[in-house]
Amino acid sequence: MSLFRTKQFWSNQCSNDEEYDQNSLKVSRINSDSDFVLIGSHSGILRIYKPTGSAFGENAFYRPNDLFLESNLGDAILQIDVGRLVSGSQSNQIAILYPKSVGIYAIFSKDGIAEHGTQNDLNLVYEHKLRRNAANLIVGSFGNVQNRDFLCVQSLDGILTFFEQETISFSCCLPNFLLPAPIVYMKSFDIFVTVSSDWVLKSYKYKSLNDSANSSNEDQANNLDSLWEYNIGESVLDIQTLYDDISRQSHIAVLGEKSLFCFNDYRLRFMKKFEFLPHCFLFYFLDDGKCMFLVVAETNTLLLYQGATLKWSAKLDFLPTAIGRAFFMDINGALVTLSEDGYLQFAYLGSEPNVFSAPPLKNQEIDFDKIENELTTLNKLVKTYQVNNISLTNLNAERELAITITILPQIEYFTSDSQDEKPCCKVSVEISPNAVFEEVHLSVNVRKPLTTIPSSEIYYNLTQTTSFNCFIYPNDNYSIPTLELEVIASFITDLGVPRVCFKTATLPLRLVYESCPPLKDNKHKITLNLNETSVPLIELFSEFVGVNSLSSTSNAIGLKYFAPDSPPVTILAAKSSKRYRLQSDELVCLNLLVEEVIRRLKDYYANRKSFTITYSAQLPIDECVKYVKDHFEIAQEMTSLQDELNLLSTQHRLIQKRLITKFKQKNPTPLNHLDILLEKTYDDITNVLNKVQDKRNSLRNAQIKLSCILNLLKMLINLIDENGKNMEMIDATFLSHVYDYEDQNWEDTIDAALCFLLRTLLAKSEKDKLRAPHTNFEEVKDFSKLEKHFVQVLERISRAIPKSDNNDEYKIVTEVAEVVEEAKEMEEEGNDIGTEFAAASTRALSARRSLLKRRYKTDV
Repeated sequence: MSLFRTKQFWSNQCSNDEEYDQNSLKVSRINSDSDFVLIGSHSGILRIYKPTGSAFGENAFYRPNDLFLESNLGDAILQIDVGRLVSGSQSNQIAILYPKSVGIYAIFSKDGIAEHGTQNDLNLVYEHKLRRNAANLIVGSFGNVQNRDFLCVQSLDGILTFFEQETISFSCCLPNFLLPAPIVYMKSFDIFVTVSSDWVLKSYKYKSLNDSANSSNEDQANNLDSLWEYNIGESVLDIQTLYDDISRQSHIAVLGEKSLFCFNDYRLRFMKKFEFLPHCFLFYFLDDGKCMFLVVAETNTLLLYQGATLKWSAKLDFLPTAIGRAFFMDINGALVTLSEDGYLQFAYLGSEPNVFSAPPLKNQEIDFDKIENELTTLNKLVKTYQVNNISLTNLNAERELAITITILPQIEYFTSDSQDEKPCCKVSVEISPNAVFEEVHLSVNVRKPLTTIPSSEIYYNLTQTTSFNCFIYPNDNYSIPTLELEVIASFITDLGVPRVCFKTATLPLRLVYESCPPLKDNKHKITLNLNETSVPLIELFSEFVGVNSLSSTSNAIGLKYFAPDSPPVTILAAKSSKRYRLQSDELVCLNLLVEEVIRRLKDYYANRKSFTITYSAQLPIDECVKYVKDHFEIAQEMTSLQDELNLLSTQHRLIQKRLITKFKQKNPTPLNHLDILLEKTYDDITNVLNKVQDKRNSLRNAQIKLSCILNLLKMLINLIDENGKNMEMIDATFLSHVYDYEDQNWEDTIDAALCFLLRTLLAKSEKDKLRAPHTNFEEVKDFSKLEKHFVQVLERISRAIPKSDNNDEYKIVTEVAEVVEEAKEMEEEGNDIGTEFAAASTRALSARRSLLKRRYKTDV
């Protein structure tokens, strides 16, 4: 932001349909005592301005006679320059670069009777045709010639073509050329300075370029050595050179994308790092020898630097593509700026700031209660807006692309690669666009071990309703986390907004289970309590009617996974009480059927809002810990195998290098059994790879079983917490998706989440909440620590279950046990053991004394 603005005193719109760049502006005196402003457009129009009058009087605006000359040259003008380019003449001519030629023009004026009768004409003196497309132009006294200037044209392919006025001199190629870059000439050293494709500033002597062109040796012509180099490290926008008559030094100014560099006599004088993106710049000296820079930023701001120090900043009316400095109309050093669309402006740095006065502050007493209530109201409003905004976004996405899922109830069978018959069901997804979409990506996702073929499809230029058919079948694993199917459609609207549509459905139970005779007794049992009358099994599982004697009088049903070693699951419906019991020898087999029973009961009693399902038994903590431990041990074994594989691979590479070194020797030497060692190492790598593959399959099975256990835990905890106040945080902790990454296993993330729960939601007291937060997320190597945290979380959740025994003695004993447990926790956490244990012991003694007093009163 700038406090001041530039003061405009003259402006003109050159045209409305022409384009300009940084080489389209040239300020020169040509053959006069005052400056001319030369502008050449890409449309081939050359305009020369010479403003007259005073910058502060009534004539300080554009007048028609300010346009000195205007001519249509018929081809795009790439660059304009001025110099003594005609042999035998000491006057200056105008050099104009076209894409395929360069022309030298002279200005002729014919005086009239009145001022407006003066006629100015532009005549072509000579022209050079170019063999290659031109990029930029350099004019200078190459070779230190006196009283005349030469031309150099750089082509798009890096060829420098030199012209000694009317005669072509020679051509040479810059080494390591990729794209044309700015190039300038320094008369004091007779060198050319440019930037290579690797962002290195290089300089070449004119004599070296001439020798390279005249050399008959191709290697010498291609290997052109630079005089000096400097690594800029960023792309260069412009390069300018000046000679200081006071210090008698030549200066080079380089404008990069983020920096400004200044060199003098082959040395870096300073570098200025910008916090903005520069657009163009101007380098000049004052009469006292001060080095000044005018830099235009992308924010329409003009910054004036003296060396590396910022002296002034002013706001511009537009973003110029070229900037110059001229002397006319009573102003020495007026700013000349040209925009890309041809707006030409003369201005000077203004010193009148924008008038702004801040309103007086009202000193009022702050009502903190009122502010707190207002903040609470605003937070609720923001939260409601966010929820409504997400819902509105999803609703708009569904309106733009409708998704319909159809799951055929018929179960088909197919023969897999293992020659086993597997059940499968057909899923049809219909997408109906209400607009034209260039690309729609549709995918159907299921949880392992279920598999989808095909799983995704991409549609281009979707304009009508399209159907996508796929088949879903289970693999040889009797652990199924869930039967939920998710359809995701991602697309981009016509406004360029990315949208994602989600749609879920439930696969049929007969896809993974078949009926079998129920068993009377099993190892694991889960009982679900209802506040409504239990629904007969024939209505809950109508698809299995008539199979294995399931009738209207049956109160038990047996279901078994299609795998041969799958243990059956028995579902019992109590005749007198409102209960269901699910039992099996494997706890993971109960997960899917518990979820299915809960879903079907809620669908059956959907019209009754008071319907609830509860779980009153203890959580299966020991079995859950067993599956967590199995996964942890397999993951550790997988890590050990990968470390062993890395070690063997390193050994194999070292042996290969040693063998290659021996083979390269001129005098053969014995291999010292390196070939045998190489073969043995290769066999070890193959064996370890086979073990890794087997262990990866075991890890995948352990992940699936652990996902089933976590999903079952979430459902049971949800049935315990009827109000659902804590379920959001618990659901985020016990995610049923188990992932193991290379640098982080599932145990690492779950341990951090469990520690957070123990210090916040499941804290025993307010003192536990004030402890230091758990911020050290290290790799879990000791399973006992994770087991302790896992058991503590599940036990504290289980305490939310209502107890039938409410006597005081039970409560006191429970308090004593909790105090002793708390003391053990503090001791293991490594805090101040003496202080913490003493406090815990004091509370334990107080609890025991209270217990003895109550027993004494009872006895009396």
